[in-house]
Amino acid sequence: MKKINTIAFIFSFIAGYVDTAGFIALSGIFTAHVTGNLVLVGASFNNSHYETNILQLILIPIFFTSVFLTSIYFKISKTETYYKLKIALLVQACLLLIMCFLQNQFSFLAIGTIGVIAMGIQNAYMKIILNKLLPTTVMTGNVTLLAIEASNRFLKQNVSNVLRIISPILGFLSGAIIGAIIVHFIGIKSFLIPSVIILLMILITKNNIWRELVLKSVGE
Repeated sequence: MKKINTIAFIFSFIAGYVDTAGFIALSGIFTAHVTGNLVLVGASFNNSHYETNILQLILIPIFFTSVFLTSIYFKISKTETYYKLKIALLVQACLLLIMCFLQNQFSFLAIGTIGVIAMGIQNAYMKIILNKLLPTTVMTGNVTLLAIEASNRFLKQNVSNVLRIISPILGFLSGAIIGAIIVHFIGIKSFLIPSVIILLMILITKNNIWRELVLKSVGE
């Protein structure tokens, strides 16, 4: 359970980092949080306060397509599930790495598109392969669960493992704070950090841990 909580923390850290760094460096684009982009598009109609470009609407079908294609890959590939997960992580890491080198050649929207695709991949493997873990890219549901768990403990009924709920919340918050600090100093190159973290996870985490994680998640 400790290993699973740690991995959930790391995945959430990556999501919080990328979402926050992207929002700051890419002029208000959420890479992991579709709801945020929808709100900003709506807010853009109030031109007296918001400058969000209505073109951000294109990020929604791009996110959809990223999840769609990743889901197709997971479902048609004949390789072991843990190996499919590692491939998805590698692609995600490469996309985040590419973002570091595009600042002078492409618009914020184009760079943000790459980030949205990368985080679409994470949303896909969390839903399909790691579906027993709590969400790592959106924290509303997790904070709701934490409040419910607090009420259960207050009433001394149906007590569950609170670390399972807290780990992704703390991971996302930590990633958001650190992402905001680092992007302040190095700008778009800050996406190197989550890319390296993912690559290290692939290289350092033993296959038996990936298999155990997948086993607990999808019941293989």
